[in-house]
Amino acid sequence: MSPKQRDTIPILKIDSPALWAELGNKFEKQLVSTLGSTHRVLTPAPGEDTISEALTAAFLRGDRQDCEFAYHSVLRESKPLRQLFALSADVGIRWSIPDLIRVTRSSGQPVFQVIDIKATQVATLFHKAQVAFYALVLRGFMAELGAAGSVADEGEIWHLQTNKTRAEDGYLVESFRLRSYEHLVIDFFQNRVPPLLKQEVTAGKDTTFFHIWPFGIFCSARIGPSA
Repeated sequence: MSPKQRDTIPILKIDSPALWAELGNKFEKQLVSTLGSTHRVLTPAPGEDTISEALTAAFLRGDRQDCEFAYHSVLRESKPLRQLFALSADVGIRWSIPDLIRVTRSSGQPVFQVIDIKATQVATLFHKAQVAFYALVLRGFMAELGAAGSVADEGEIWHLQTNKTRAEDGYLVESFRLRSYEHLVIDFFQNRVPPLLKQEVTAGKDTTFFHIWPFGIFCSARIGPSA
């Protein structure tokens, strides 16, 4: 929803960040800082949360071969993605900001891999679906850019080790095949989103269901007046 639409609905806002969010941000920044000491990482400019779309495009096109990773790149929806999701005109996908995109140029065309960083000790189905969503957005964005290369068949989640709470203690890398999770995401947009458009959210009425919320987080979708 747009900020103006949200302002018409009584939503409880908590300005102070939750402890788990603070832990997640700290873990992510520590991990990326450690990564930058051993690898070439394209990072946002000082004071910025993301690298620009232009810089993201340059990385994907191969114009920034000095970097192996891009941190907080910006991916927008594309025509190929809209066609894949069978989106109607009143549904849009907001900017997607994956934690890391790694490029491998060891042989032939470059291969780009989506990596998500989680301050958790277990990578859940939800986390993997989020990575799969980013991979689909990335694939469509690259196609629209005309960028050479492909998206890796596997995604990765970098998360805390058991009984650890700091990036300095090390982290675990969990690799997984994306295909089945991509099908989950595609099914959601093709078959679950259309009924959501019929739901009503006003100051006095809300006909949505609780399960809409987590999907709304990972897809960052503007689903008419009901998201």
